[in-house]
Amino acid sequence: MPGADNTSARTTPPITGNQLALKPDESATQRALELAQRLTEAQDEKKTLVARTRNLEAELAEKERALAAATREVQAATEEVRRTKAELEQWKPQMTALAKRLQSAEKENATTLQSIVSSLEQILEQQKAAEEAPEPRQPPPAKATERERK
Repeated sequence: MPGADNTSARTTPPITGNQLALKPDESATQRALELAQRLTEAQDEKKTLVARTRNLEAELAEKERALAAATREVQAATEEVRRTKAELEQWKPQMTALAKRLQSAEKENATTLQSIVSSLEQILEQQKAAEEAPEPRQPPPAKATERERK
């Protein structure tokens, strides 16, 4: 088929340098190799970024779990503080009454101790006075009668 159009025998390439924006000293093969290398680098960078993203997501998940645990602890502590305050408010009247009873008992004890001290001072004064006073003379022993002798 001598007159038939044979596409394999084409004399001009289907894509020209103008369409690929090739530099004058650059061939389509060089451009393809460069683009393939850039594609490989981009894929490697993508893998690195995906791994980094996974690590960051794992760190974020861990931090969220820690935050949730800390939030629960704070809520529990807040509830405990609330209960403790309520208990203290319940105990406040009792503590006030006990403080008043204690003050009353202390006053009573002080009065009792003062009374005891006064009594002891009086006893000591009486003993001192008795020791300083001359001893009463006792009559000499009477002579025994004859009856008593027998």
